[in-house]
Amino acid sequence: MTTHAQRLARLALSTASVVPLALLAACGGFDGRGGSTESVTPVAEGPFGAVGDVAQVVADPYANAMFALSSSTAGSTLFWADSGDLNPPAVRYTTLPAGAPETLTIPGAQSTDSVDDIAADGANVYVILVSTSPGSVESRLLALPQTGGPATELASATGYLFDLTVVGDTVYFTDGSSLYAVPTTGTDWKYIQKNADPNQLFDPIAGLGSHDGVVYWTLRTPPSGTTESQELDDPGAFLDGVSGLLYSLAGSTAQPAEVATVPGGGDPLIAANDRDLFWLTTPKSANMGQDSTSYVIHAPIAGGAPAALGSVAGLVGGIVADDANVYVLFAHALGGEQTLVAIPVAGGATNTLVSGITAPPGANPGHALALDGQYVYFADANGVERAPL
Repeated sequence: MTTHAQRLARLALSTASVVPLALLAACGGFDGRGGSTESVTPVAEGPFGAVGDVAQVVADPYANAMFALSSSTAGSTLFWADSGDLNPPAVRYTTLPAGAPETLTIPGAQSTDSVDDIAADGANVYVILVSTSPGSVESRLLALPQTGGPATELASATGYLFDLTVVGDTVYFTDGSSLYAVPTTGTDWKYIQKNADPNQLFDPIAGLGSHDGVVYWTLRTPPSGTTESQELDDPGAFLDGVSGLLYSLAGSTAQPAEVATVPGGGDPLIAANDRDLFWLTTPKSANMGQDSTSYVIHAPIAGGAPAALGSVAGLVGGIVADDANVYVLFAHALGGEQTLVAIPVAGGATNTLVSGITAPPGANPGHALALDGQYVYFADANGVERAPL
């Protein structure tokens, strides 16, 4: 049976974290940089009411918007999870810019299973496969060779495994409560940051990401004396009292280092470029994020105070960044049409890249976008699409 902590984690994955407006002032406000979402004049009307030239990469109505990108001397490969309709879930991939799509089968996957996250390096695709049955949840972390061949089980758990990222020869993952690392070769996993209270209802690990060989995550601390009824009755008020620290790890044998204080505990969505870290925060609203404003917060990797960079009006489903922009995918209401925007890192008006996107099934907030230096990739109900940067 899904525990309360798992239900709360699912809620956190589908809505941005909640933080009082007063805390945004403590982050430095907008500092004159960015602001509310502002559309630009369309250059050419695309199939989604897009600004610019949007093109379909692969027709796949079962693509569920969990992306991973790997690069090698042979070029870049884009991977995504496929919900498979009534078939077992699988991983599909294409060699960019427009190779024919191919499929990697997930060993042991059943039609009732789901893929919670994927990541990739130059050799493997890493998949969290979740199997549910009445009264039980089982998760497996698998390494699938990109060239085919037997899969390697890296870890398994009774309950849910969540976020996933790979850096060098190590895969990092969470169960919402603790952060773990396991070598890509499949030897024993270890704790990176362990929940001190195994009976705690609240899941403290709020997100996981990586950039340039460094892993980032947020550790959240709930209000003192919080009860289960308080979390269930008013999750917005509960999250208002959460505090957080954003950590970095430069190698699985290093020690975690504090990067920034995160008002409201932050959000599962983390992105980075060579200079800054980015995450999202949403002031409390009665409807837990629908038609509310989500703020993009940034802080220098080298250290410095967080500040608000820009905002979007709605529920955020994905965030990625390069040196020029932060790209955010959001919807005004749960299950509604999505919009993809670019918020300049240097400040300035937010640009709408694509609007009217019909969300695909099973989208996983946090990995619903991918970048390759030329395009930002996303999924809709028809397949995998791309928009020029």
